[in-house]
Amino acid sequence: MRSQIYLDNYKLCYVDDYNTAYFTNVPLSKQWGDDWDDAPYEHNAGLPYDPENIVTITFSNMVPYTRPMHEVSVQTINEGLTFWLHHDAGNGTTSYVRAGVTADEFISFILKTNGTYQIGVPKNDCVD
Repeated sequence: MRSQIYLDNYKLCYVDDYNTAYFTNVPLSKQWGDDWDDAPYEHNAGLPYDPENIVTITFSNMVPYTRPMHEVSVQTINEGLTFWLHHDAGNGTTSYVRAGVTADEFISFILKTNGTYQIGVPKNDCVD
């Protein structure tokens, strides 16, 4: 039987190169993945461990935040020192997405940018 998933219990912990955001239901400080302490994360980091704690959201209309001064690790981003994503509205307004936003907040942000999304369920909630 599939359990109910409350998206406000899942926090953004990782974004991959394929426009998929990963949300965990454990504290960010306890969620980890391969080489999350190595920089630059784009060339080192693996997906989050413990897929049973992860909800994914594939999205459009946002891009990874460019860090002009230095390359960072997933750990640095998840500590709140920089952003995961941004969206340039084209009118001089840029919106940013930090680690720790809930999946519900993320979906609202996607919709405000006229983007699209698709939710993936945790591995233990999949039907065989």
